[in-house]
Amino acid sequence: MPDAGVLGVVVTEVRLLSDSNKTQYVLQGEGATLLCFFVLSPGEDLRRVLWFKDGAEVYVWRKGRRPLARNLFDKRVDLSNRSPSFITIINADMAMQGNYTCRVETDAGVSQNDLFLTVIVDSCKEDSWTTFSDRVTCTETVELECGGMFPKPSPACGVYNDQTGVYLNTVPFDRLRTAANSTYEVRLHRVFQVEDWLAFRNLTFRCHVIVLGTDWRTGISHKLFGDSGCSPDPPEIVNGYYNISGEETCWRTPAEGSLTRYYCLEGFELRGPRELVCHNGSWVVPAPMFTYSRRQQTPAAGRPIICGAAILLQ
Repeated sequence: MPDAGVLGVVVTEVRLLSDSNKTQYVLQGEGATLLCFFVLSPGEDLRRVLWFKDGAEVYVWRKGRRPLARNLFDKRVDLSNRSPSFITIINADMAMQGNYTCRVETDAGVSQNDLFLTVIVDSCKEDSWTTFSDRVTCTETVELECGGMFPKPSPACGVYNDQTGVYLNTVPFDRLRTAANSTYEVRLHRVFQVEDWLAFRNLTFRCHVIVLGTDWRTGISHKLFGDSGCSPDPPEIVNGYYNISGEETCWRTPAEGSLTRYYCLEGFELRGPRELVCHNGSWVVPAPMFTYSRRQQTPAAGRPIICGAAILLQ
């Protein structure tokens, strides 16, 4: 017996550690360990450690005897483990989700603590998503269709402004239905039209399926309406004018590879590059086609393009 006046056993924490080193959840089919941390007083004798799920006994450790697994833990835990401090789950199942209590009994007292175990069935895979970009009508279609998800998923979706790092809206699921086997069917269908977003550039539709209370997530990041292209107002020319040729982006701006060609008014000569090309969103001096160089193309900014007065030699 422990000394008189000394406090008995205290269960300080119950913790999860999955085989993938997650502490907030375990994926269905993978192994996991439930750990029960407790402190005994000097001389206190440990008698039993009992585990309950939602109030029903599922596992019993007894001093000097083989552990017992009951109900849904039957044949799903490692009974060769003789430690009173943890249970080894061989493969997790969605039926194991629930509130677990570790109760420790000694000759001096009883103490217990709890943990909610989240088991995730990850059925919304990459191939559950479909995206389609129509560069003729400048529309974007995004679809998600998946079933068998568990537990109840939540959406974290919206149009994201890559320039400011801010979401411009939130997008909910179109359908979230419970199936007969208690899993969930998820559907999302959205069509985006560039006319609704012309005030912005560099937009991405980010959508993740999440499970509240955990950091688990799965989803996509889809670029909307392509690149923003170059400014429709390239560097100005003094005493001259320019023409822009090439394709147009969905944002109604010059697309990658577009050319700006400069011309002088009569009586003036060009001083500076005759052409600029749209490259990675900037107007730059085109690289010579007959040489190989690793040097980057030079931005036009800071390089004046002017038409100076011609000097005629008599």
